[in-house]
Amino acid sequence: MCIRDRGKARSMDLQLQNKVVIVTGAGHGIGLATARAMAAEGARLIGATRTPTPELAEVARVVVPVDLTDPDAASVVTEAALDLGAGIDGVVNCVGAGDFGPQTLAGFLEIPDEQWTDLLERNL
Repeated sequence: MCIRDRGKARSMDLQLQNKVVIVTGAGHGIGLATARAMAAEGARLIGATRTPTPELAEVARVVVPVDLTDPDAASVVTEAALDLGAGIDGVVNCVGAGDFGPQTLAGFLEIPDEQWTDLLERNL
């Protein structure tokens, strides 16, 4: 991974070589960028996503297609990580809402309970 310091690129050692790291929401966007960064640092990456992508398959040791709003999903991802024969050294949660059904745009008290529940289940 590189960082910029006054326009000059510098390497950054995150000490992730051979560490088992789970990245959730790893199929697209920030999750995929995080997965790429972890893999570039040498992590043995487990990519958890509802929508597996070829880009994730390029960098992940294991891709786990899973919907993390399902109560059993966390154990599926954990088992996939533990199947690598080591413990879990890190987890980065990048799951987020953004592609669910129509939303009510209103004041705080006018938003239906179902919308709040869906938003919280996806983001917490």
